[in-house]
Amino acid sequence: MRADKPMHRLVLLSALLALALALAPSAQAALARSLVPAGGVVALEEGSGMAVVLSRDGGMYGRVARGRIVVTDFRRGGETEVDLRGCDRRRRVSDVTVVCAGRELRFQIVDGRWRAGIRGAGIDAAAVLDGSLTLAGTRGTYSIDDEDEEPWPRDPQTFALR
Repeated sequence: MRADKPMHRLVLLSALLALALALAPSAQAALARSLVPAGGVVALEEGSGMAVVLSRDGGMYGRVARGRIVVTDFRRGGETEVDLRGCDRRRRVSDVTVVCAGRELRFQIVDGRWRAGIRGAGIDAAAVLDGSLTLAGTRGTYSIDDEDEEPWPRDPQTFALR
């Protein structure tokens, strides 16, 4: 284990807490619940390719320099809070699924059970959740639960997050 691991985790959790302070009160409470130690911590940096996150409970935020985000809210009790910004093209494909495409996209997804599929370049994201992550790409690094950063796998690889 590298000596900077506690600092890396502190920086990631501080960023998530700062996000929680900037959100509406209900989103703040939801993100605070998602920060429990039982959730897996994910960091994606400068990725190019595909990332699919399936959350049974948790939160994620990030940006995409160029690409598309598809978010599905599998309603379970309260609704998931989804904030997509910078969409050049936005369309609702069903009652529970929305697609956002363009450049300099920003997103936040908090609470509930949801799926986010991200395709594109310049994918940066942080998440704390219970679920799974599937990655495939040609660039970028990822880290799960404060392990060392790894390059994105070229072939799809799925990781359990708890």
